[in-house]
Amino acid sequence: MIGLALSGGGYRASLFHLGVMARLADDGLLNKVRVISSVSGGSIIGAYYYKRMCEELANNSLETDEDYKQLLEQVMKEFPYLCSG
Repeated sequence: MIGLALSGGGYRASLFHLGVMARLADDGLLNKVRVISSVSGGSIIGAYYYKRMCEELANNSLETDEDYKQLLEQVMKEFPYLCSG
């Protein structure tokens, strides 16, 4: 089990956290994250990732490490539009 702590720092922090999450996905560890704790900028990406993950889990679409990589890639594509208002 892995707990992921996402700190504050506004939009820049969210971009940093996407990089950390991408590394976890590349290493096959993102699917092992069971707890996300976040504040401020970390909450922006943490909440959005959690929302998208729940949608995929409801569709039984997250089974392999590759599925988690694809989910994060989709989140990374959608993220700039989420914050552009």
